Amino acid sequence: MKEELVKRGVTAENIAIVPNGVTKLPEIKPANPALKKRLGIEEGDKVVGYIGSFNEYEGIDELVVSCKQLHEKGFRIKLLLVGDDQAITNVVTNAQVLSLEPWLIQVGRISHELIQEYYSLVDLVVMPRKNLPVCRIVQPTKFIEASSCNIPVLVPSYCEEAIDDIAANAVAFKEGDLSVKIAAMLPQLYCGKYNDDKRYAYEFKYKIKPMLNSFGCSSVESKNKPSDIEIAFDMLTNNKGSQLLLEEEKWLRELSCVELKNGNITNSLALAKFAFLQGSCRFSFKFYVKALFAAQKYDRVVDLCDGHEKLGNEVELIRKKSASYLEVYKEYYETCESVVKNESIKSTKSVYFLHSSLPYFSGGYATRAHGLASALVNRGLDVKPYTRPNFPYDVKKDIKEESISVDVDGLVYTKTACKSARLKDEASYMLDCIDVFEKVIEQEQPGYIHGRSTYQIALPALIAAKKNNLPFVYEVSGLWEIVHESRETAPQRKYETEKIRHLETMTAIKADIVFTLTGAMKNELISRGVNENKIHILPNCTNPEKFVPCGKSPTLLKELDITPDIPVIGYIGSFQDYEGLDDLIDACELIHKKQPNIDFRLLLVGDGPYFNQIPESVRPAPGSTSNPLTCMAI
Repeated sequence: MKEELVKRGVTAENIAIVPNGVTKLPEIKPANPALKKRLGIEEGDKVVGYIGSFNEYEGIDELVVSCKQLHEKGFRIKLLLVGDDQAITNVVTNAQVLSLEPWLIQVGRISHELIQEYYSLVDLVVMPRKNLPVCRIVQPTKFIEASSCNIPVLVPSYCEEAIDDIAANAVAFKEGDLSVKIAAMLPQLYCGKYNDDKRYAYEFKYKIKPMLNSFGCSSVESKNKPSDIEIAFDMLTNNKGSQLLLEEEKWLRELSCVELKNGNITNSLALAKFAFLQGSCRFSFKFYVKALFAAQKYDRVVDLCDGHEKLGNEVELIRKKSASYLEVYKEYYETCESVVKNESIKSTKSVYFLHSSLPYFSGGYATRAHGLASALVNRGLDVKPYTRPNFPYDVKKDIKEESISVDVDGLVYTKTACKSARLKDEASYMLDCIDVFEKVIEQEQPGYIHGRSTYQIALPALIAAKKNNLPFVYEVSGLWEIVHESRETAPQRKYETEKIRHLETMTAIKADIVFTLTGAMKNELISRGVNENKIHILPNCTNPEKFVPCGKSPTLLKELDITPDIPVIGYIGSFQDYEGLDDLIDACELIHKKQPNIDFRLLLVGDGPYFNQIPESVRPAPGSTSNPLTCMAI
């Protein structure tokens, strides 16, 4: 638009860019079930949406025709049109005919307060604007609204410059290819689902600096020194088309890294994209690819990398991982969205796919699974437990490979294997899991599939179940994203946490039955859009026959060098940072320091990622010859 004004004789120096924005960032939340029901949107429907004015240049008639073609080909889509009641185009005008189409939903104009509720219904926003000057130069507000909600937006290729897509939410289509592009996008709608601070990218109050300067308000602004991120976004707005200096480009890359470590995914992506587009350094390409990957823009990663010949090992690995995630989403879409769900259980025989098991792990995941499976078998059910591929050898490097199965209390756990490494390439591992689990299903011929936390095992189990038209039960006993959010490293892992949250939610939404531990966990799943009616609480338990009061073992006391009369403060469980073991150690050290005459022992029993840090905490203080702390792994 600035170029257009310059062509008309306006001095370029007198023109400042103030992009469109939103007054307040929307609260991103699941769709309102009551609204979905009222509009006739059913489970499994993908909603293509247009929210805005019905001017002729918007090209809504092409959108209607494209969606009609897809519906006739069997695609489960609904087209939601929200906006002016005035029907301008020929197709939209024919209300009598369109009212008979179950795939088309027209609601007319709605109040501004309700717009976010309707955006929550939409999986893909399409802006089918016609190839006219107004569409090529004017930035539409509705693109900013959809983008701030993290909804992918399809736009004609000739509109890309006008929309100013700083966060890589836009996907371009060529004239005449709209229906083809919508179909291609459907499996990819699960990408890019994250929630972060988008203020600097979208809110008006961070875009009005040129206006303040023009109105003589810069002195007010100068009292508060702008932050680096404010300076950077000002550069993004006003330096478009200008080649960045190498120092500026390097500074933007470094700031992009800082923003990602602070959990600001959108900021990081916007800065990396600008450095790549306006810079010349080859490092900017790598940083942009990494920022896209962190934002789950896997399709953009693949497209961008395919246009470059020499990627380098790091970028090539990111491209491979991105392609694998896209394949996982494609499998999920093609099976869970299209296969007829069989809710009835054919037989009481089940395959129970586990993250870990006894005797190799004794944490909550393993002991709960053992207790539940044993109880089900004792009630006459046929339960076949299978552990995740490569367990336990992928984490217990010191264990020699043994037989393919292990018997614990009469319950036989069968091991599985695959080529991919879970901790190196999660998506490729999940694809391998699908193949492994399908072979298990073919061999066992169960009546239903039982998967349990986490998504790394449960999502492939869900897909394998639906490929075989079997009901899937998901037992949610842990949510890794909440675990990560409780740690000091939460901001650095924000991008990973958001991905995990989305994959867990995808699994629970398509499960036929969901079991979870507590009412709080049930509410958490409901808040993510999981159907409340299919969630059942299955609390943790124990075996009172094994855990009975008994005296202290003389043998064990002797082994630990503890006399029978000394009090023992104990912890038995998983060594995780969030368990607060450091606080327990500090408290006991404080007691020992203030009252050295009190003799006691702190006994920590367990294992886990935090175990190796404990010995550092329990060493005697300088000048001290004793220490009441004992740490042992079992």
